[in-house]
Amino acid sequence: MILTDIQIEGFRRFASPVRLDGLGPGLNVLAAPNEAGKSTLLTALKAVLMVRSSSKAKPVKDLQPYGGGAPHVALSFTWKSMECHLEKQFLSKAFTRLILGPERFEGDQAEEALRACWGWKKPVKEKPLACGAPCWWGRGKALCSRT
Repeated sequence: MILTDIQIEGFRRFASPVRLDGLGPGLNVLAAPNEAGKSTLLTALKAVLMVRSSSKAKPVKDLQPYGGGAPHVALSFTWKSMECHLEKQFLSKAFTRLILGPERFEGDQAEEALRACWGWKKPVKEKPLACGAPCWWGRGKALCSRT
């Protein structure tokens, strides 16, 4: 998977839309001053990839912006040479949309198709969404393992 673009809105400190584009193959470095939202962007990435949009767990409620609202994350990426797009909104009017090349999925089907992309047989148990350093899955650990 090669990330190309992430957009968040109504997500913690970002009530207004924020977009990070121009990502591509190789190493992408995100550098900004303290409190600029780097960890929030990584938490949004984890949420869109690993958390069901229908979840009402406390860690998901903690994603809301300070004034309330529905966290929204959109992610564009290339997977198996296909242009793909994943979009989730959490809490209020929750939804999931996934486009994998020519295939389109909505709701639970989108969640299952996303899980299948990673080769996960069971749903991932929800854990706190705080971002660890340098990445949420920690040093020396893979995002997921294939067995």
